[in-house]
Order: sequence, then structure tokens, then C-alpha cells
Amino acid sequence: MNSPISHSFDPTRDLSFERLVDVTPEQIWAAWTQPELIKKWFTPAPWTTIDCEIDLRPRGPLQHCHAITGRSGIPKYRLLSGNHSK
Repeated sequence: MNSPISHSFDPTRDLSFERLVDVTPEQIWAAWTQPELIKKWFTPAPWTTIDCEIDLRPRGPLQHCHAITGRSGIPKYRLLSGNHSK
């Protein structure tokens, strides 16, 4: 088994939070690897994840597209994040 990554916490720059949830490791894996599940939980309101692509193969893409909607119902801003290496 690999050793954990070591990181020195800097309270002036880093944010840390924990949340205990009663789920199985399989449910956690699914939540992080299935686009339809990521769309449900990944972004805090009022943002939404409107598109997600995950390819778990080595060097496969991992992309999320997020949007915040204005009062008109039309997305005001969009943010595309992730690696874009295909």
C-alpha cells in the first residue's frame, strides 16, 4: 500500500473541513466517478454542475462545467474546470 501524501497545513492559506457520513466505500467511489452523481452534489448553491465528463483510464479527461443562473433562468456565468488532456 502507498504511504499517505504528506502536507504541511498553513492556516493562513489552507482551509480544512471534515464531515462524517454513513456511507460505504462503494458509494463514495460512485459519488466521485459517476458524472450524474457528481452533478447532484459537487457545487454549492446557487452554482450547479451542468456537465461532467470522467474517463477513469490513465490520462483520461476529468472535466466539470459549472453555471450560476440569473433571475431570468439563463446562466449568468460558466466555469469549466478539470484536466483537458485527451
